[in-house]
Amino acid sequence: MAAGLGDELERRARRHASAKTREFCRILPVDRAACPRQGGKPAYRLNAEQAGRERIMFFPAEAMRHGGPVMAKALRESNIMVKVGTSERPDWPLAVVVGAGGMGMAVARRLGQSHRILLADRNLDHATSMAAAMWGDGYDAQAIACDVTDQTQVDALAAAAKQAGNVRTLANVVGLSPSMGDFRTLIAVNIVGATRIAEAFLPILESGGCAIYISSMAGHMKPLSPEVQALLDAPLLEGMIDKLEELVGAEEATSSNAYLLSKASLNRMCKRRAKEFGRRGVRIVSLSPGLIATPMGALEFEKQPMKYNLLAATPIEREGTMLEIANVVEFLASDKASFISGTDILVDGGLTGTLQHGDKA
Repeated sequence: MAAGLGDELERRARRHASAKTREFCRILPVDRAACPRQGGKPAYRLNAEQAGRERIMFFPAEAMRHGGPVMAKALRESNIMVKVGTSERPDWPLAVVVGAGGMGMAVARRLGQSHRILLADRNLDHATSMAAAMWGDGYDAQAIACDVTDQTQVDALAAAAKQAGNVRTLANVVGLSPSMGDFRTLIAVNIVGATRIAEAFLPILESGGCAIYISSMAGHMKPLSPEVQALLDAPLLEGMIDKLEELVGAEEATSSNAYLLSKASLNRMCKRRAKEFGRRGVRIVSLSPGLIATPMGALEFEKQPMKYNLLAATPIEREGTMLEIANVVEFLASDKASFISGTDILVDGGLTGTLQHGDKA
């Protein structure tokens, strides 16, 4: 923006601002990504400082050029306030990260480089501690309690995200491995809870946004029978877990089988719901890690030594890292992945292909 035009805009802003907002720091042009409230139209960002706080206001370019009542109205209605010297970024979109474990925090920190973060976890004290650590490192992060098996808490999470505004990205990282619960608990968290989150966030994700579900390569390991598939396709049906447990039988109602079934169903959910999300201009994908060095993964190696055989079979010959998963989440959440939806992304070092097709070396 030319200096002359900037000076003129500042004069008009001062003329029509209230006494509280006359001390303006700067006026800057912004693009659609930085100013989603203007629906992609040319806009300007106006920063003002008053009593140690900074007011950040966005205006359509027309209002800034012509001033008058339109400008005055915009100034009166602006209520985006941040404290000077903090990491608050009200101009950034929001990413909701569900699950504050090792993988969840790697994802939150990566998305936090371009999003405000709303960090949800069943353990509020833990989530609060993690969000505070992020805040201290320069991220705009808040914490909220959410048990994905509790519809009331899921609804509260969605309401908090909607109030925060501009919900661009959902990263559902929460999930239980076989050593962390029984058959019923794993089904309740890994697929019923994931579906509750999808239902709650479908109406509030902004057009251009993305829902990313962390799944597992285990979802590719066991085909679902038509009967089991039909039940898992309706996870919110009353008594679904009881019916599923009865259908698979006592011998198969193990936590290991629940993990395989829930991850296969999660991958399928993201494919089945792509059209529904797409009608709102939103993408939905699942991401299936292989053997990843996480605290949860270490527990599985301890409880299931046969996983060392899987590690030996991995073509890349090592575990993946949480940062490598965060790399893929960052890509999927970006405009560079704008045509990727309704699919599963395997990030497993080639292990699934090797197990399914054999070693051709």
